[in-house]
Amino acid sequence: MRADRRRFGASLSLRAVRLRGVALLLAWLVLAVPMVTWAQSDEDGLPDASTVLDSAQAEQVLEDVRRVRAGNERARRLKLADCAKRFLVNRCVDETERLHRLTADRLRRLERHAQEIIRETRNRERNEARAEREQETRERIEASRLREGQAIDQMRAREADRAQRLRDAQARDAAAADNAARYAQRQKEREERAREREQEDRQRAAASRPTATGAPAPASGPRRRPRRFWFARVGPARRA
Repeated sequence: MRADRRRFGASLSLRAVRLRGVALLLAWLVLAVPMVTWAQSDEDGLPDASTVLDSAQAEQVLEDVRRVRAGNERARRLKLADCAKRFLVNRCVDETERLHRLTADRLRRLERHAQEIIRETRNRERNEARAEREQETRERIEASRLREGQAIDQMRAREADRAQRLRDAQARDAAAADNAARYAQRQKEREERAREREQEDRQRAAASRPTATGAPAPASGPRRRPRRFWFARVGPARRA
């Protein structure tokens, strides 16, 4: 009897060990299945944050992050529903939430990096546009100042030319007036000399007439032929 009891007890112990091993195996499978499934979800095609360098890549990353986040939420709900049917529900739920948080944190970091790239790109483009506008404003101001300087120089040149023409005209008028005065003086001198000669001729003619006694007046010398004076008309000097 005692031998039978011992054999029965040994068989029960062996069964308990086997059941314990099966339970551990099932628990490992329950935990392994979500891990494998979530490990496969990491291969989502999203690039590493260090490879996103421009705004075009950042825009594409943001769109991919939204897509992967929606898929991650769907996968989380499915895993939680599946955990309710499995052995060791709490461990399955905890592992599912942990993997979900890891994926969400990774997506959040990648999203922040992409947003920072877009913000820096927009700030740089805005600064470049502002610098370009300021440069254009400075160029317009410089061009306006240059045009004003050229206009002032042209006005001064016109005024100087007008003043020079006025001085030239005044000089010509003065020269013409001086020529006219000299011509008038010479004409006056000629007329005076002509009158003097005419007076001399009259006096000689009167002296050569016979006296009242009928005797001719003694001739003081040979009779001179009256002179004829020809005056060349000299007009005023031509104006330069």
